[in-house]
Amino acid sequence: MFFLLRGLSHGEPLFSISTKNSITSGFVKYSRIYEGNIRNSKTLKKTIEDLRGEENNKVGKQVIVMDARIATEDNLALLREEGYDYVCVPLSKPDTKLPAREEEELSTFPDQRGNQIQARWVNFPGEEDNFLYLESEMKEKKEKSIQELHCLRYEAGLQAIKEGIEKKGGIKRVEKVYERLGRLKEKYPSVHRLYEVKLKSEGGIVKEISWQKVKERSRKPGAYFIRTTLRDEDEHTVWDIYNTIREVEASFRTLKTDLRVRPIY
Repeated sequence: MFFLLRGLSHGEPLFSISTKNSITSGFVKYSRIYEGNIRNSKTLKKTIEDLRGEENNKVGKQVIVMDARIATEDNLALLREEGYDYVCVPLSKPDTKLPAREEEELSTFPDQRGNQIQARWVNFPGEEDNFLYLESEMKEKKEKSIQELHCLRYEAGLQAIKEGIEKKGGIKRVEKVYERLGRLKEKYPSVHRLYEVKLKSEGGIVKEISWQKVKERSRKPGAYFIRTTLRDEDEHTVWDIYNTIREVEASFRTLKTDLRVRPIY
């Protein structure tokens, strides 16, 4: 039995999926809506209590599947204390260098659209959970496309600031220019770190702004981790378990759009 936890506040329901022959078959058993003024990461304890109230006749092994917003360290510790296994994407990977890959450790399998997924188990010192490292062709292409778009928009924002500095009556005071830069960084948090921006000022007035793109020092596009307490499942099975949450997301979209039976956005 797999419980899928996603967006437990802001009108997003909790779905429980009961399975028979595979992890992706089954049906929605019940849902529940929580108050919308509570952060998702703060609703887990109440949700666990509600799960126990609903699931009096427990069948088989129970696994909690969560998105990253709920998978805080405190919540994962709570699940371990309560005796639940879980599968999630971690908020951040362990602050440890990724171990070198051994070819025999690599598992390759297709996703639902036939795109190749490469996966291998990674052991991090001091971590009691298992980490599955994945690289996805489709995810890499999507992330690169999104990053390129955001870079274009970020540079357009920088150009607008530059034009304001150069034109008569434009925004030139140092503090105001920094405010504009700050708002631009907030708007594009994933790409502003890729740029080095320099200001030249005189007497509190910005005379010139310049920027250049620097070499990115982040993770490989399309790469991510799945964190789990499961120990006896293979890479493909764990990946499949996590992706059942996509079925719930698809259900939310259908309920809110095509069927219009849950108009909570």
